[in-house]
Amino acid sequence: MISPVSPCALMAADEFERVMAVLAGQNRRRAFSDRSISAARLVLVMGASVSEAALETGLTRQVVHRLMARIRARLEDLPADWVKVEAWLPPAAAGDVLALAQSLRSAQSQ
Repeated sequence: MISPVSPCALMAADEFERVMAVLAGQNRRRAFSDRSISAARLVLVMGASVSEAALETGLTRQVVHRLMARIRARLEDLPADWVKVEAWLPPAAAGDVLALAQSLRSAQSQ
């Protein structure tokens, strides 16, 4: 159905994995399901249309369209050079790091 390398692809596979990891790290109400991630990968990496991704994943076109709108909205709010950091810290240090992250996000959005 979809060729391995499409001229319609919007990003490389490694970029997609990095972006999805960062988006998953954002504290939002709803995480992406496995089928949603598969549909997004088809559209962004493989260059599939929304209809093709919907057919391949068993989701409706409307669901995939809303998914892509959600991802694009999140990407617009995400600085391109930011990276996700995960570490085990003592409670006080973890609180400091979370406060710093919130401060940086607030400064970025202004």
